[in-house]
Amino acid sequence: MDKGAKRKPRVMGAKGEARRESIMDAAEQVFAELGYYGSTLREVSARCGAALGLISHYFESKDDLFRDVVARRLPLLSAMIRASIDAALARPDVTTSEIVRGFVAPFLQIGADPASPLHHYVRLTSHFMSSYRDPHLTPTLRTLQPISHMFSDALRGQWPNAPEERFLSAVYLVESALVFMTQDQGFLEDLAGSRASPDKFHQLVDDTVEFFCGGIERLLAA
Repeated sequence: MDKGAKRKPRVMGAKGEARRESIMDAAEQVFAELGYYGSTLREVSARCGAALGLISHYFESKDDLFRDVVARRLPLLSAMIRASIDAALARPDVTTSEIVRGFVAPFLQIGADPASPLHHYVRLTSHFMSSYRDPHLTPTLRTLQPISHMFSDALRGQWPNAPEERFLSAVYLVESALVFMTQDQGFLEDLAGSRASPDKFHQLVDDTVEFFCGGIERLLAA
């Protein structure tokens, strides 16, 4: 199929939509655990119990499945990050620390909560961000850029005169560290779960914000 051509939407009833959602739920977990190249439709089939032929009925290829999985929860994640950053910006004397917290805290909370509808999605997207230069994956990963822009735009408003090169370095370093942290699901779940008190998780958020802000201020105030 020509990648530039638009796929015709499939008309389906409630039962068909439920099957399609269950396939994407399984694919989300598989992609998050095994990466794009390590994942197969056969593994997705094993996870959701749908025959390969049924998966092919809803998704023409692994490419199509991956694209739809990334697109499915993007509006929910975008809305959550947007609301958190806007809440920070609404403060009369907003600080760099509050902007960083507005961006970082939702990701860490999602990563620490296995019951969150975005739990596997955030792990998936963070896993793939290190592959953003892969020409096969780039078009899909570009759809995630607006979330990064929410943070960089808010931070730029706080540091309007910071040199562009140093500003981009600060944003890159924060996002890279956050990507690594959200991939380490076991660590976050341990902090938020029964093996450690919730206070330790909140302390991690506080420490993360303080660490990121120290680096940002050192870079941009120089």
